Amino acid sequence: MKSSKILVLYKKTAYSIYKGEKIIGDSAATSLLRAEHRRLRKAHDEHHQTYEHVIQSLKEMGVAFKAFYRGREIPFRDYDIVLTIGGDGTFLKASSFLDKQLIIGINSAPSYSVGRLCTMKLDSFQSTMSKVMAGRHKVRELQRIELRVGKRPPLNVLNDVLIAHSNPAVLSRYSLKIAGKQEEQRSSGIWVSTPVGSSGAIGSAGGKQLPAYAKKFQYLPRELYEGLYDPYKLVGGVLGPRASLNLVSLMPKGRVYVDGGQNQIEFPYGEHIRLTLSKNPIRTLPL
Repeated sequence: MKSSKILVLYKKTAYSIYKGEKIIGDSAATSLLRAEHRRLRKAHDEHHQTYEHVIQSLKEMGVAFKAFYRGREIPFRDYDIVLTIGGDGTFLKASSFLDKQLIIGINSAPSYSVGRLCTMKLDSFQSTMSKVMAGRHKVRELQRIELRVGKRPPLNVLNDVLIAHSNPAVLSRYSLKIAGKQEEQRSSGIWVSTPVGSSGAIGSAGGKQLPAYAKKFQYLPRELYEGLYDPYKLVGGVLGPRASLNLVSLMPKGRVYVDGGQNQIEFPYGEHIRLTLSKNPIRTLPL
């Protein structure tokens, strides 16, 4: 591991984005930013301090690395270890491009961000990285969902998938098939989640929170409309490692939202989706 190539991926803060794009020129945005200015600036400063600490620590350790802003096109495959500086969004963004690399998240502003996937502690950064570089660290695997939309290349999803109409106010229509059972549904959309994602949106919608390392995934239709059909049978549940979930769009303008909108895919009428547990989990430090 001593010769491992390290990529540092960092985000831009909300403060720097708003300031850089000069949104302050709009009166409504100005009022909002004035009210939020103190919080945004403190989070920005905390993020910047974390970034500087990580970069300086890597230099002191004599470790070769390269830092990238997460909005750029990045050659992830050229690196063995990915360090993300930000929150869970930055971790998820990186995870979608990774294969067998080790990914370690660092919460850059813990006073303002939950960062559940960010396990690296700043006060023990050098000691933990020394163990990582020496191969003396524990690694845990987080399961991902393999998402196939039509003939597109498959995507590995670490958090969740929402399948719905592109307009959130319009009814979502689709045919759902699980374990040989098939039915047409009308709803506000359908969530499909990994164990890690089960504490997020699907949990808030009434789903079950799964152990983080479970080899399972789950689904949950949102706000099923039962006005025209017999009571639905496929109303949500936990699926095992060999299960598959299949949908056919009955919407002219359906859409698939991946990991909170990190990626959006068109899902027009007649298009097919297949979701299974991925054979390629994410490797990271214990949560």
